[in-house]
Amino acid sequence: PLAVLSNHAKTVTCLASSEGGAKLLSGSADHTVKLWNVASTGSAFQCVLTKRFAQPVLCVGVAPGEENFFAVGMADGCISLELRPPH
Repeated sequence: PLAVLSNHAKTVTCLASSEGGAKLLSGSADHTVKLWNVASTGSAFQCVLTKRFAQPVLCVGVAPGEENFFAVGMADGCISLELRPPH
């Protein structure tokens, strides 16, 4: 593989990339969404944000043209709209 991103405690259920491909969101049954900087050079991509939710995460999406805005779908049927805090 090109890279292996291992930081979730349970099954990864979904992935979404930003429009330019510099960021990757991963959602998991461990109730977290992680934002990865995949534009890094080398094989070590960096997890730049971990956000915890009340339910397992089933799907994630990134707003086109706005990589700091994302949506999270959870097992209880709720959708959470999130804005990544400034660095």
